[in-house]
Amino acid sequence: MFHPFIAVGLGLYVLVVANALSGAQTSPAARRWGGLVMLGVLVQVAAGVVNILLSAPGWLQVVHLLLGTGLWIALITFALVVLGPRRVA
Repeated sequence: MFHPFIAVGLGLYVLVVANALSGAQTSPAARRWGGLVMLGVLVQVAAGVVNILLSAPGWLQVVHLLLGTGLWIALITFALVVLGPRRVA
């Protein structure tokens, strides 16, 4: 019951943070992964809404879980790119 509300709230938070951390002053890798994270959040929320509208068919639940796993991988990679060691030129 709480999952959709928590997911949308956390998704909005992740969108704001990813947008802030992947601005013009960051590396191309950070912008790329930030964009992928933001796209992943939007696709995941859309899949969740469709999941609710279709009364959660099994195949869509699996797709929703796979999208969530992909989003998690993108988010961790984005965090590693943004927070990782800096190269000195």
